[in-house]
Amino acid sequence: MKWPNWKRVAVFLLLSLLPITACLFFFPCTRLGPPAPPPFFEHVASNGPIAFSPDSKWLAFTQDKRVLLCRLADHPAVEELTEVPESTIMSLAFSGDSTRLIVGSGALSEYDIATRKLIRNIEIRDHAISNFWLCPHSEKIVATLSKKTTNYTTSLESFDLNNPEHRTRLHPNLNQISDVKFSKDGQFVAAADGGNLIYVWNTTDWSVHRQIPSRPYGKLALHWSAPTIAVAEGEDHRSSVHIWSMAEVKHLARWKTQGNLRGLEYHKDGDLITLNQHYFFTLPQGCSLGVWDVQGRRKSWLGVHNSFAYHLALSNDGEFVATLGNDGPTGWRVKVWRWEHLVSAR
Repeated sequence: MKWPNWKRVAVFLLLSLLPITACLFFFPCTRLGPPAPPPFFEHVASNGPIAFSPDSKWLAFTQDKRVLLCRLADHPAVEELTEVPESTIMSLAFSGDSTRLIVGSGALSEYDIATRKLIRNIEIRDHAISNFWLCPHSEKIVATLSKKTTNYTTSLESFDLNNPEHRTRLHPNLNQISDVKFSKDGQFVAAADGGNLIYVWNTTDWSVHRQIPSRPYGKLALHWSAPTIAVAEGEDHRSSVHIWSMAEVKHLARWKTQGNLRGLEYHKDGDLITLNQHYFFTLPQGCSLGVWDVQGRRKSWLGVHNSFAYHLALSNDGEFVATLGNDGPTGWRVKVWRWEHLVSAR
């Protein structure tokens, strides 16, 4: 008996979808790695920035239009800032002495950590601050600015928190800035603009210290004790990490990773931490946290979120690692792990 054409088509489609379905359910699991141990701290959050204080005692994150502070003690407690701006919060940064928090949302708002109250608002005439990065040991700020009339990022500039109208334009043609990073000692700052160069400035006089040839994609990481810089390159489904020496502009190492690198940080011991977003075609399939040595040998590879992830942060003392991601039905969550638990889980 001859089958009708529609049945043949149906059987053909069913057989074609079987391997795709198998890959969808089983292959991502092998890429994600085993699940990470239970986090030290976990809280509902929004898709916004996260930041550790320099003394490693506080973690700041957002929830809806609130800014929350978690005290990283044996029993973490969450507290809320008052008088938070209504507009979208783009950036968070603690002062070098960990007594103040700067919130960026078009303008800058400075808060006292002890009282959780607003100290002052800082605005730049005719410009909005899209994102900002605060130097670890001074009041120096690097920010992407846009004209209020166009809302289009026009420049990358530096200024002092106490004198925002006296600014230095670091580069006139930087566009599509993917990341900016200060070195831990505050001596250098680097920026990737999606072009073929990474610019490194000396923060003493804002002169160009180095120009590193690269195709930067996503995140940067400056080593906190040695003159090296890590750069993420690649496409959405396949990325690579490059290690460069800033002293000689010399390429030291390169290795491939899976997925899109959403975060890149140096641990104080010299290991590199990556936050990797995995996809199946265009569908998000979870995120992994990887720990690597500077030669690209993987030490740990753990699944940390079930869907998207956008932010990775590391405390200065190296004890805590935080991620912000989406876990599907439970929504956006910020998670904090102790470093020793991540490395030992491998």
